[in-house]
Amino acid sequence: VPETPPPPPPPQQQQQQPKQQGRGSFKVTQEEQEERLALFDELFDRWDVSCSGSVPYQDFRKMVEGVPGVFESKTTRRVLVQWLSQVAGQRSSESLGKAHFSTLLLALTSALPPEKFTQLLQGLRVGLARQQAEDPVAIRARALKELFRQWDFNGNGVIELGELELVAGATEAFQNTRMMRKNSARWKAQFTRGAPKGHSAHAVGLTWPEFYSFMTQVLGAMADEDEWFSVVEQFRRRVVAACRAVKRFAQA
Repeated sequence: VPETPPPPPPPQQQQQQPKQQGRGSFKVTQEEQEERLALFDELFDRWDVSCSGSVPYQDFRKMVEGVPGVFESKTTRRVLVQWLSQVAGQRSSESLGKAHFSTLLLALTSALPPEKFTQLLQGLRVGLARQQAEDPVAIRARALKELFRQWDFNGNGVIELGELELVAGATEAFQNTRMMRKNSARWKAQFTRGAPKGHSAHAVGLTWPEFYSFMTQVLGAMADEDEWFSVVEQFRRRVVAACRAVKRFAQA
């Protein structure tokens, strides 16, 4: 009698493996989008040292392409290539405003999880710092930004025009350079036309972009680097002295 073959072993139950998300499957929430847009706006402000309201898109492309990990995702590469092609064909100014800058970066990073996004943002900040380290416009802007920070000793982000004129008029360079005085008067006349009604022009507050506009207008004719920084240092010394006087008066 032939032996009955043993029954086949029961099929092993296959463990269901959790599906792994693809690189492009991550989606940011509305709250994360708003947070990322705020970070990109901050990055734009760092980049736009001249307060022009725009940055060259060729510089943007060069910096983005130099950040490790940007082109790991096919989606990211496709978004950037399509956008750059569109910009090159439609924008004669070849520059990016803040809104365009931030929304483009948001589109490029929409598929990046938080850790990858943080790495990318840090890479962009480092790349920008390296780029600006050799840019004479950025170097001068940083010096003026530091002067503004020291001047704004109460931290409200505003300097009164009257204070600015007082400090400027006390500097040796301002007293001895007719062109600086002429540039100052021209800038003030244009600026005070937009002063709020009922307010003294001297009490009008200058934000950082307006302060930068004033200083570049007054110092714009100085091509010599040493001379330019010498004048800024004169402003800085006057500002420090004025701040000390204000503090002494407040403590009296």
